[in-house]
Amino acid sequence: MAGNAAADPASDVEDVKAADLAFHVALSAMDGKAMAPIWANKPYVTNIGPSSKAVLVGYDDAVTQWMTKVVAVRFSELKSQMTSMASVQVNGNAAWVVGMEHATGKNAAGEPLAFDLLVTDIFEKEGGKWLMVSHHAQVPPK
Repeated sequence: MAGNAAADPASDVEDVKAADLAFHVALSAMDGKAMAPIWANKPYVTNIGPSSKAVLVGYDDAVTQWMTKVVAVRFSELKSQMTSMASVQVNGNAAWVVGMEHATGKNAAGEPLAFDLLVTDIFEKEGGKWLMVSHHAQVPPK
């Protein structure tokens, strides 16, 4: 990848970790405005949440609608954090984070909840910034 010859792989890994952390901070705040600049505004972005029955495709569905019609409707409080990053890989302008996420909070009825998720987050580097292009979170099988 000649265009990335000067890139510092260690710096890119740290930048990807920071981008992933920003996602979890915005999700925990349930803040659509904070979430917006974390994602690439592209028609091919995807999101599969733990309760998804279909893949959300495109910025409006995967980000805007997910935050307003899924996250805000299902939770009155939500705190999400990666508890382990099993793998953080960078390959040119693509990067992915695979790990475990722990979430706590309250459902829409105000009942406490806590759950763990297997997560894969995929990023693209655009204009020197790592932007999310795919988020997939699922409950581990029992």
